[in-house]
Amino acid sequence: MQTGWFELSILTFLAWGVWGFVGKIAFNYLDWKEVYFFGIVGSLVVFLIFYLIAKPSLSINIGSYLAFIAGFIGTSATLTYYLALEQGKACIIIPLTALYPLITLILSILFLREKITFYQGVGILLAILAVFLISLER
Repeated sequence: MQTGWFELSILTFLAWGVWGFVGKIAFNYLDWKEVYFFGIVGSLVVFLIFYLIAKPSLSINIGSYLAFIAGFIGTSATLTYYLALEQGKACIIIPLTALYPLITLILSILFLREKITFYQGVGILLAILAVFLISLER
């Protein structure tokens, strides 16, 4: 049985949820530089396992440059995420940063000419409202 996009999405959802939680707990024992360092080491372990199993061909073209840029941005975002998490509450920072797909959505609409449905638009507005409400201190 092949794992489909939905199952992989749920697995990603669960993994990212645990990732944020475990990352916040790490700050009880380490500063942000150490959390970031060991997080990257963990990523390297996953990379090595992936490389040994998948043995990807490494063609160099515009796609490889774009993938490199995406990796650079993603790793840089992890750095700023850990800095925020060290200073603030996980229950606020994690939902706020979890709205990052809005940026992808906006860029996809503007540059890829993708469309969203009315219900998807309502869902997006509700997600923004939810993060706003979660962020209130009172």
